Amino acid sequence: MNEAWTPGGRGLPILNDMERRDHRFVVHVWYETGGRSDGQWRGAVEHVGHDRRLYFSSFGDLTDFINARIGEPVLPAPERSGET
Repeated sequence: MNEAWTPGGRGLPILNDMERRDHRFVVHVWYETGGRSDGQWRGAVEHVGHDRRLYFSSFGDLTDFINARIGEPVLPAPERSGET
């Protein structure tokens, strides 16, 4: 079984065509200030074709949503260093 490169440098197994399962997600991310000087990143994710949507304010919520939809572990959110 071959491996695919990921942004974290980890290899993930590549499934052959018979094992492949497709899921489509649309993710929209925006910065919301609410009229204050400090704001927060927010987002929405939709599982296309399944009428499921989640509004989130943390990337952990995003990965939890995707994991629950596909029933398999997803890559953890990248560590954020130096961000405020």
